[in-house]
Amino acid sequence: MWLAKLNSASIDFLFSLDLSAKAQEVLSESTTDAPTILKEAHDGLAELVAKAHEEEVSAESHVLIGKSWLELIRQVLRAEHDLVVVGTRHFAAIQGILLGSTGMKLLRKCPCPVWVTKPLANKEVDSILVAHDLRTAGELAMELGCSMAGEAPECQTARGTRGRVSGI
Repeated sequence: MWLAKLNSASIDFLFSLDLSAKAQEVLSESTTDAPTILKEAHDGLAELVAKAHEEEVSAESHVLIGKSWLELIRQVLRAEHDLVVVGTRHFAAIQGILLGSTGMKLLRKCPCPVWVTKPLANKEVDSILVAHDLRTAGELAMELGCSMAGEAPECQTARGTRGRVSGI
């Protein structure tokens, strides 16, 4: 939320559940009042929206059924998002090399920049390394890195953005 707040941006929280057609039918016909996965998703995202509002960040949530990477791209196209931030889990060695299918598909197919992150185990970020290719994409990466660093005076890009980052 800090990145959205720094940039006066809004946040869309999205949860996508990949279900077979039969599972979707069973879920829609369910008459039980017991909590469902979709209700839990709505409730969890509502908490995130409330936290964003406490931080004075505009936010909304979406619970969708479909392949995660495809639903994320559809939401980017619908709302014209500028950035997708997606988390990845720790996997076994071979799966870790592959990054995960959602992250890889987003990196290849998403029409806007994608930031794939993993859990930091409560570690504070003291420094940021930005890979800069001396092109527009590198400039965008540098601006994002500077924004994350809190616009400190030690960082200067060609566009005048500041922050504590190391560019390569």
